[in-house]
Amino acid sequence: ILYSHPIMTYLLREFNIFDSEIEKLKFDKEEEDYYRKKIQFYIKYSVFRPSYKDHLFFDFIDKVDIVNSISNTEQLAIELIQDCNLKCAYCVYGNLYKNPFKHNSINLSSVLVIIDNLFEYWNFRCEINNEIRINYYGGEPLLKFDDIVYITEYIKSKNSNLKFSFGITTNATLLDKEKVQYFAKNKFVLTISLDGDKNANGYRLYKNGCETYETIVKNVDYICQLFPDYYAEYVHFISVVHDKNIDFDIKKYFIDKFECDKVNIGSLNTIDISEDKKEEFERMYRRKFSNKDDFNIDGEIYRYQKEIYKIKEVYPFVENSNNRFHIRTYTGTCLPLKKKLFITADCKLMPCEKISFSNNFGQICFNGNFVDIDLQQIAKKFNNSIEPVVKQCRKCYYSLLCSTCVYTMKKRNGTFHCDKCMNKESFSLYLSKIISYLENL
Repeated sequence: ILYSHPIMTYLLREFNIFDSEIEKLKFDKEEEDYYRKKIQFYIKYSVFRPSYKDHLFFDFIDKVDIVNSISNTEQLAIELIQDCNLKCAYCVYGNLYKNPFKHNSINLSSVLVIIDNLFEYWNFRCEINNEIRINYYGGEPLLKFDDIVYITEYIKSKNSNLKFSFGITTNATLLDKEKVQYFAKNKFVLTISLDGDKNANGYRLYKNGCETYETIVKNVDYICQLFPDYYAEYVHFISVVHDKNIDFDIKKYFIDKFECDKVNIGSLNTIDISEDKKEEFERMYRRKFSNKDDFNIDGEIYRYQKEIYKIKEVYPFVENSNNRFHIRTYTGTCLPLKKKLFITADCKLMPCEKISFSNNFGQICFNGNFVDIDLQQIAKKFNNSIEPVVKQCRKCYYSLLCSTCVYTMKKRNGTFHCDKCMNKESFSLYLSKIISYLENL
């Protein structure tokens, strides 16, 4: 992002970089030559790129892309169990949602078979220096702590040059000395679910209706006191925004209470809500950020800081001009299985845990036997999903910044429609607000 002299703005049209009509003022030849050379310099070092998108996006994928995704995946996430010792009011396994869950738990032998076969892909990784994160999910994964230990040690014992790290998302009520010691020894990223103080955490209850807050706080304090270095580096928190904590300063709470600023704040899942529970859901649901932190463009809410971070990554400031664009799919939909391989408790393969389970890619293990991954079918399913919105994306000026997942889009008049789509005028307004905000800091 840099200021552009009017001469440069005019000359950029010659290089197919600036496509707006602009009146030619009275520029002398010496000035024009100077700025033409400056543009050529910027093009050489990728500060400027042509305005067409063909070299930045690919429309559709094939099975080779899926092979590369699996081989170079960033994370294997395993849903060990769909059962839990809590009954949180907004849980995706609960009554608010239409779901296929039968409180299954994955068989340990099936996990090992899956891992053995994934190593056949991983041994041909291009990104050999990048770690593969193994994350354990539930339900409540600590109900299967022995399996966590066995799987972790099994992966560590494999004769491989691959690097692994480990993590777990837990409600923290079942943490004890044995578990914490193991997590600290193996440098697990320990993500603890907590929505704030006792009142803010009011939806996270035991099955008998009793509150969980005091138990969680006691266990967190225990980690902090006995394993302070591990706590400082590896313990994170995750909070859900709802009607009980919308006016509660979640970030400040965790800094004051636990001296921790590693907090991920999210909204209730809006996918697969039960028809008869929509009124209850609407009563609980709140946006991720309150209005005081946001600004409004075309009816969509954006957070300044988040958008500025994305702009900096995609449209680098001149001092960071060594950054390069990476070819990507239209929309913010992840390339299937590249960022995450998610294995459900009933051995279904998913691109992640944040979308409807109806979008699974089929069984990956059945009766203890590995099921070959249908690479062509996964590519076809993905292509069919993004095809309805690609034409809209090609015209969108926000597309390089887009993080919208096609699996979360709503239909309008029978077709998918992205509310974040911007034409030239709305994108100009958006950039203007961002730049003005930065200038006024």
